[in-house]
Amino acid sequence: ACQYLWRLGHRDIGFILGREGSVAAQDRFNGYVQAMQEIAGGYDKSLVRQGDWTYASGTTAARELLAMPKPPTAIIGKVIASSPASTARRSPHMCTISDAC
Repeated sequence: ACQYLWRLGHRDIGFILGREGSVAAQDRFNGYVQAMQEIAGGYDKSLVRQGDWTYASGTTAARELLAMPKPPTAIIGKVIASSPASTARRSPHMCTISDAC
């Protein structure tokens, strides 16, 4: 997902974590970190928010990211993808994707 978004021109790619302590969530985050390291030399920690795989946490995290002075142009999340996507529809030039990096 990160490489795909990078090819589309996104340079500020946000990530919404899954439930804390979840092996799957940690694996997905590790994939994001590795992909961003490979394509960008690292990731911006300010573009990462904790979620818990609920619609409410995804919406809150997406709103926090979109409220930043320089918000991400894309957000990666899992299961919660519908909440960042619906939040993003209210923001111009925003892209969301639910697949892992």
